Amino acid sequence: MKSMCLSARRELLISVRQKYRKAGWKHKGRILDGFVAATDYDRKYAICLLRGNTEISVEPMKRLTSQKYDEQVLQALLFVWHTANQICSKRLVPFLPALVEAMERHGHLRLPADVRTRLLGISPATVDRLLRPEREKVKLGVTTTELLSKVVFRHMTQAATWSISITSIPSLNLIPVITFAR
Repeated sequence: MKSMCLSARRELLISVRQKYRKAGWKHKGRILDGFVAATDYDRKYAICLLRGNTEISVEPMKRLTSQKYDEQVLQALLFVWHTANQICSKRLVPFLPALVEAMERHGHLRLPADVRTRLLGISPATVDRLLRPEREKVKLGVTTTELLSKVVFRHMTQAATWSISITSIPSLNLIPVITFAR
């Protein structure tokens, strides 16, 4: 079952709340059953919402603070990420101070002080969130899982010789057959 969006649940809560408050004990149970079925809320949470005295607005709450990572930080992050060969965020973030410093020293990157401070203070989770749209555009060719699924291991032959054969992969031009012998 697909759940309702938050604004639809709020609208339903506003319309059902008055009926719930005015209803008798038996009718409250039926109203509550219908509300829980429609919203997928836990029964006790739905009771708290329906009995609550606070006003509920249909519009979502507005963010009180401005976004910390704006377009300038995103563009700098994208440039540094592409320079670092699109490595994962957990490897990129510890490497950022040295990479940004080297790129600035060689004239490849010029950042205002506030953008530089925000870029160097970014977490791996935030990097992943900011880079998600770019990663979907790029689609980095062959993944490790695809590569390993193409590897065929042959059994050990006599005289302790191992043979490993890798089948052709469309995105790679040539992969030779590798044989290791003792």
